[in-house]
Amino acid sequence: MGIYDLIKKNIQFDGRLKKDFRILDENVWKGNDDGQEDVQCLEYIDNMIEADIKGLLDIIFKIEVNNYDKIEKELEIYFENYRDTILIYREPLLKYFSRNEISISSQNNIFNFFKKMLTKSRNIFVIKISIIILNSLNLEYNIELLEIIKILALCSEFTLLGVLFIKTLKNIDINKEIYELAKKVYTWGKMACIFYLEANSNEIKDWILNESTEENILYNFVAITYSDKADIRKRLKKISFKKNEFSKISFLIYSLLFLDEEKGIIFLDYKEELLINYLERAKSIELSETDYLTIEEVSSYMEDDIYYMEELGREMREDEYFFPLEISNKLLKECKEILNNRN
Repeated sequence: MGIYDLIKKNIQFDGRLKKDFRILDENVWKGNDDGQEDVQCLEYIDNMIEADIKGLLDIIFKIEVNNYDKIEKELEIYFENYRDTILIYREPLLKYFSRNEISISSQNNIFNFFKKMLTKSRNIFVIKISIIILNSLNLEYNIELLEIIKILALCSEFTLLGVLFIKTLKNIDINKEIYELAKKVYTWGKMACIFYLEANSNEIKDWILNESTEENILYNFVAITYSDKADIRKRLKKISFKKNEFSKISFLIYSLLFLDEEKGIIFLDYKEELLINYLERAKSIELSETDYLTIEEVSSYMEDDIYYMEELGREMREDEYFFPLEISNKLLKECKEILNNRN
C-alpha cells in the first residue's frame, strides 16, 4: 500500500488522522516526530544551503511514458540514505524550472510521473520531492492535484510542503485553505500552517491563542510566531479577558522567556511594553497557577538581566537585547509585589 492510501485509510470521521499516527520509521528517525526535520528549519527557510540537483535532474529528464517503474526505483536509490531536510532541494528546483525552457512533452512527462508518485509511492522522500517538483513547474490551478496534496498534508510529515504548494496557487482562497488544514493537523504540522497563516480575523487570532497551549512549543521562533499571530500585544491593552484568555497569554509569555539559550523575548521590539502591560493586568485579576509560574519566570529573568548588566557595565545597556536598568528594576519590583500577595 502506498503512503497516500495509508493516510486516506486512516482518516477519521472528523477529517483528521489520529494524533499518534506516524509514518517515520522509529528505528531510523529516533527522537524525530513526523514533520520535525522540515518544520524546525522554518526559521531560516529563505536562507538555506542549496542541494546539488544535477544527479536528480539526470533522473528527471529520463522520464518517459513507459519507464515509470525504472525512474521510481532510481529515485528510491537516490534518496536511500538521505537524512537531511528535503527543503534544500526547493529553491534550486524552483530556479531551474523558472529559468530554463522545458519542452511541452517533457513537462507533461514530468507532471504525469510525479503526480502518479504522490498516490503510488511508499517512499517518503519520493513523495516529498514530487510535491516540490510539481510546485516548481508553476502549473495552473488543478483541483485534482490539490485534493491529493491536501490528503497527504493531513500527515505532519507532508504538511509544510502542502502549505508551500497551496501558497503558490491562484484563483483560490489561500488563507482559508491553510486555516482549514491547520485545524486538522497536530504539532509540527500545525506549526507549519500557523507559520504561513495570515491572522487576519479575530476568529483566527483566538484559535491560534487557544491552540498554543495544546502543542509543545519547542523553539523560540515558534513562541514568537504564536505570540505575534495571537496578537497578545493588543490583548494586553484590554481591561477584561475571556475565560482562560489571560492564562493562555501567560503560557506564551512563559515560552518567550523560557525556551532556548537565546530567549524569544529578546527578539521582540515591543518586549518592554509587553511585560509592563502583562504585569499591570496581572494585578487586577484572579491569577491561575500558570500565571504565577510565568510571573516567577519574569522575576527570574529580570534578576539575571540586572546581574549581567551590573557585571558588564552600564554601557552595555545600549544593547537592544537587554532591558533598560530602570525597566528591569520596575518589572522585578512588580513581580515581587504580586508574588508576595499570592494566596
